[in-house]
Amino acid sequence: MDNNDYQEAVDFAIANFEKIEQSLPNSIKEREEKLFGKMLSRKLNPLNNLRMLYSEIDIIYSHLGKMIVCDRGCSHCCYQDIAISELEAEYIFKNTKAKRVRPEIVPNELNGPCPFLENHQCSIYPFRPFLCRRHVSLANSPRWCEQDVCNKYEFPLFSSSEVDKSYAYLLVSSQKEKIYNNIRQVFR
Repeated sequence: MDNNDYQEAVDFAIANFEKIEQSLPNSIKEREEKLFGKMLSRKLNPLNNLRMLYSEIDIIYSHLGKMIVCDRGCSHCCYQDIAISELEAEYIFKNTKAKRVRPEIVPNELNGPCPFLENHQCSIYPFRPFLCRRHVSLANSPRWCEQDVCNKYEFPLFSSSEVDKSYAYLLVSSQKEKIYNNIRQVFR
């Protein structure tokens, strides 16, 4: 991959981002605008609030599926460090009964695929972490997500300030905002 390929991919990602913003249905824009207020008004326990937030993210981000190159079985991002909060670790544990380990940092042992990647698919997809839900590559090819390439280049990513604000609020209000830099610290 040379600089021309990279510039072409960045230009594609920028155009894709603009296309997404212009084509978002008003119903999704309104849903996104009301998300933080909904989070503040709900008096649910933290795990139910996280479930509600994930459901809203899935609805808001559902429109993006037609405009991204990621497809079922694309799992390049599952080889990256995947940050996870203590609240999400509890959510995954309670919903999947995945075995938690005592968090530790042993860099050589934390490489490789996400512990939930099976046959190039997420085995806990309905319960996947926030970072996985909002990771959306806008590039023109999944090759830009390959492990030996992705950390060398930077691309614009789709994001939602209301989603991010709601997630941050939920972590702080739950008092489970501890973040592990790598999901492999908590699950193996």
